[in-house]
Amino acid sequence: MPDGKMRLQWRSPCMQISSTRPFLNNPVLSTSYGLLYEMDCLKFFPALRDESLDCVFADPPFNLGKVYGCGEVNDALGTDEYLQWSQTWLKECIRVRKPGAALFVYIIPQWGYHFASYLEAQGMLFRHWIAVSMKGSFPRGQKLYPAH
Repeated sequence: MPDGKMRLQWRSPCMQISSTRPFLNNPVLSTSYGLLYEMDCLKFFPALRDESLDCVFADPPFNLGKVYGCGEVNDALGTDEYLQWSQTWLKECIRVRKPGAALFVYIIPQWGYHFASYLEAQGMLFRHWIAVSMKGSFPRGQKLYPAH
């Protein structure tokens, strides 16, 4: 950029997906550094070549029974079904990232250790656990807050 400033262009995160994959032309954020897409990776990743992404950031449903307003997401699966579904998208994350590229997964500890175990079994190297402090902003009912 001539003036050294990054130019941002935002688009709606809720987009219709057709068999012709027009969503590839509609990132929610576009900068000189790359594109950002916000959508179901199981619908997006099949359009990508193997080892084509420099970084993958996944923010899957936490399977807490939450109702999402932007699409149909079943956030109340049984444990085995949720982990099987998660392994499906994690496998795709591995396939599309370049060798040495980062994979970030934003998830609660209840599922995080399952994901780490699966990823290590697939040959991934676990580097860091990043804890997020959200005290007072995430209702937990009668459960202990899962902070570090």
